[in-house]
Amino acid sequence: MATRAVIGYALALGREYNKDDIAAALQASVMPHAARASKIPAPVVRPGGGLPSGVIPGTAWACWGTFHFEAAKAHCAKATLERLTQVVGCTTDNGPLGQKNKRALIERFFDQIASHFAHRLAATTGGSRRAVERVLNDVGEKTSLMMTLDELEDVIDVLLAKYNGEPHGRLGGRTPLEAMHFLLEKQDSLLRTLPVARSSALCLLQEARVVAIRGDVSRGERPHINFEDVRYDSRVLSGIAGLIGKQLRIYCNVKDIRHLHVFHMDGSELGVFLPRAPGALRHIRCACDRKSSH
Repeated sequence: MATRAVIGYALALGREYNKDDIAAALQASVMPHAARASKIPAPVVRPGGGLPSGVIPGTAWACWGTFHFEAAKAHCAKATLERLTQVVGCTTDNGPLGQKNKRALIERFFDQIASHFAHRLAATTGGSRRAVERVLNDVGEKTSLMMTLDELEDVIDVLLAKYNGEPHGRLGGRTPLEAMHFLLEKQDSLLRTLPVARSSALCLLQEARVVAIRGDVSRGERPHINFEDVRYDSRVLSGIAGLIGKQLRIYCNVKDIRHLHVFHMDGSELGVFLPRAPGALRHIRCACDRKSSH
């Protein structure tokens, strides 16, 4: 609120974002941001731009004391808020009921994104015969005019990084990053970071999936788990036949299930599991595509 800086984001591919998208955005807001290796040569971040955790020393793993949110269903899920308060150690605030202006900053931000970047093309012809909307409304066989998912992520990353480097009138002409620098220099105690032990548990912001440990000692089938029709295991699990039939909690990024964070039901960590079935990575990409389209 004090600096207007975007500290993290996640791209939701469905018609509406859901609790998994919220968890991904929360994780990205705490973890150090790594600039993308852009596949598009033209978009570049202006000097002085970027996301705070990637350009301001000491802000990696920084977190908030109060989480202000809009009263949307994905935000208000009780389990999501409970995980957030437990993992990050913050309080939550939905603000006064019926007073949307209390969250006007967020609305203005998305208005700016819509006017400078995102535009609905359906039934739009633009303001002139040469308007780009006319061309993009029906690309026909000109597939080069279409944007891939990687290109979209590149553009969004640059857009938000540039936003943090643009002067704001309400910040006295400073950019969001300059305002953050200024506040931290005045009072470094403003910054609260997650302990190392807690930062490694950010996966717990996601919703847990419960799976059973499979295997058959008599047939020489080592303990493993199945997720999205793919077999996962680890060296630790493979050597503990006594766990067959027990249940585990798994946490994963639903858009990238190439590895799973696995815990016993009592909360103790079992480690990271990787896919072992032949062709698993190809199947996983297909599974992610299906989830994204839902």
